[in-house]
Order: sequence, then structure tokens, then C-alpha cells
Amino acid sequence: MDEAWIKLSLIPEISPQRFFNLIDYFGSAKEVFGADHEILKKILSLNDKVIDEIKKYNDQDIKFYINNLKANGIKLITYNDDEYPEALKNINDPPPVLYIKGNEEILNDMSLAIVGSRNCTYYGSQIAFDFSAQLAEIGFVIVSGMARGIDSQAHRGALSVNGKTIAVIGSGLDIIYPRENRELYTEIIQKGAVISEFPLGTEPLKQNFPRRNRIISGLSMGVLVVEAGEKSGSLITASFALEHGKEVFAIPGNINYESSKGTNKLIKDGAKLVASINDIIEEYELRSDLREKIENQKVNNLSEKYIRILEYVKNEPVNINSISNISGVRMNELIPILNSLTLAGYIKELPGKLFVKI
Repeated sequence: MDEAWIKLSLIPEISPQRFFNLIDYFGSAKEVFGADHEILKKILSLNDKVIDEIKKYNDQDIKFYINNLKANGIKLITYNDDEYPEALKNINDPPPVLYIKGNEEILNDMSLAIVGSRNCTYYGSQIAFDFSAQLAEIGFVIVSGMARGIDSQAHRGALSVNGKTIAVIGSGLDIIYPRENRELYTEIIQKGAVISEFPLGTEPLKQNFPRRNRIISGLSMGVLVVEAGEKSGSLITASFALEHGKEVFAIPGNINYESSKGTNKLIKDGAKLVASINDIIEEYELRSDLREKIENQKVNNLSEKYIRILEYVKNEPVNINSISNISGVRMNELIPILNSLTLAGYIKELPGKLFVKI
């Protein structure tokens, strides 16, 4: 483990871009700490505060810090490590280090980001949950920011079907934000991973979240924005996705709702309108390396109950009451199943609560 690399990453005033500029100039992190004060100041334009931090480098402090990470079950990987996600290496300003709790192996899996407003509507909450569950069932790792609202629902949707999910947070891994997501944080670690580029003890400061958003986009094949106001941070994630050459998807919303203005504008500006997960899947089925995997998982990952309900929806429209009576599934359980099958593109809902197989 490169202790000098870790120490350099702990200096808050050194951005990822400046970090790599220093490495490029000196050849290694260790050489940065042995550099002449005048070179750091005049040639590299570092101010005295940053230089003082560099000169405070202490081997014992770093050893203590690394031991503290291990004691808390946190793994630290650097840009040079084999475990570092390949997708993040391809963005303009990759994080020099990543802190991880959970399963780091899923960082290289097929993943999709689902993000949106903290102050979401009930409609947005349900869409985020349902889409996440359906995408997780066919093998996508769901990436989001563990914020209130849409992000939390995206994680919960994936967890509800024992799917995998990654939370990228804007604080140190020892600071759970928002606090009410403590239980969710624990669940994500058990079935996925929580990651951050920020050192332990870093508070969830406002300026941290745009940096977090670039990682959400960088890890993902595409970004689905469920609900977003005109100034939502989710639009920052979408802009990073465009910068990274990723697909941007958006759920259309009520034109009278503030929470829909951002998503509707995304669609107007060229994001793909999404009405079911098939609208997402078809973008990736064009890739031969994913097509077979997606098609197999669409069939294999349906639960037994979902398959049973599908047997009762024929090519001719059938009423929801008839489906309930024939299948023996109560209405309160049947409705969400039918909604999920509709969103997934297996069936279609017609006026009068009629359903027909597609």
C-alpha cells in the first residue's frame, strides 16, 4: 500500500486534478513530500497552507489511519490498484482513492444509476422503487447517492429483490447522512457496497455532492433521472453522464409539478423518455456482449408468483378481478405485481382495469 499516496489524498485543498498533476510532475507521491518549497510554490502554484500540510507528512500518522480503516471494516483502494473500477479510470477527474464498505467486486459489474429529488412525490417514489427492483432483477447493479427521496427508494427497490446496489456518499464512511438512513446503510453494505472518495471524518458539506455525483455517473452505464426540479443536483449527475459519454434517461412528469420540471427539460433537450424498463434495456441490447445476459435474466429472475400471474394474463384482455379470483392472489398483493409486470413490458394495462399480454 502506497502510504505517501494516501497521505497526499488526505490533504483537502488538493483536488483530484491537482493530485494527478503533482504525481505527473514528480513521478510519485513520495517525491511530492520531499519536494523543495520553492518548486511547490512557484512552479506548481501551491499556497503556503497546502505546502505546510504536505510538510507535515508523518509515517506514524498514516499507519494509525490505515489501522483505523481496517478496524472499521473499511477497504481503501488507490487508482493504481487492480481492484479500482475500470469505468472510473475513463472519466476526466477520477478519484485518487476510494473507501469501500461491502463487496468491492461489484464495482465492475453492469450498473445503472437512478437519481432524483430529495423532496419527491409519491409517484416518483414508487417509480424509483419499481424500476430499481425490476432492473436489479435482470442483473443491473443500482447506483445512487443514498440521499432522501428518490435515491433511498432506488436502493430499497434493489434490496427488495435481493439485488445489488452501490451507495456513493458525500461524506466519510464513518458519517452516515442523512441519519435516518442508518439502517439502509447497513443493508446496502450487506448486499452491495457503500463507497466514498472522502477521508474518515469528512462532514457532508454542500460542495462534496457534485464530486460525489461524478462518481455515480462514472461507475454507471447510464443515468435514469426519476424526478428533478430545475436546480436539482440530479441534473448535475445527468450532465456528468453526458460528459462521460453515458446514456441519460428520464421519467416524464406532471408539467404542473416543480419536481418534474428538470426531468421534462432533460427529455426536451434529448434525454430518452422512459415509460418502462424496456426503454432502458433496448439501449443496451444493441450491445452483443449484453444482449444474451439481459434476455436470460429477464426470464430467469422473475419470481414464481410473477410467473404464475403472467399465466392468467392472456392475449385477450382480462379484468383484474378475474385475475385475482383465478389466481387466488389478494388484490393488495396483486396490484403491485401487475404494475411491475406492466412497467417491465410483459403486459399492458387497458382502460377499465383490463390487462393483456404483450
